[in-house]
Amino acid sequence: MAPLNYREVDPYRIGPIGNCYLGELPTGGSDRHTALGRVAGKQEVQAVDMEDRIKRLQSLFTYALSGAVAAKSRYLAIAGEPGSTPAAIARARLAWQQLEARKTAIIARMVALEELEEAIA
Repeated sequence: MAPLNYREVDPYRIGPIGNCYLGELPTGGSDRHTALGRVAGKQEVQAVDMEDRIKRLQSLFTYALSGAVAAKSRYLAIAGEPGSTPAAIARARLAWQQLEARKTAIIARMVALEELEEAIA
């Protein structure tokens, strides 16, 4: 069995979780304050994680936007040349459309993440 590439499965995971030993930890009884502290700490971690993901998506969007602008200008330059082949024009247009689609997908991921953040809060 080939090892998983964890960047493909979840880009925010650093490595495999390994053996989980949480069941072996003492629970601390029914202390309400301890449980509330754990919930508040978990919400803070989720908020920080959400902010990191949004920042990462914003960075990806910036790169996709600049790539799409460059690909569009390349497509327009190739399409405007009288000696360019139809295949070269089609390749340039396809590259531009792929980057536009990537940009749209990143926007959709950002919107979904912001909606999830609002639902949690």
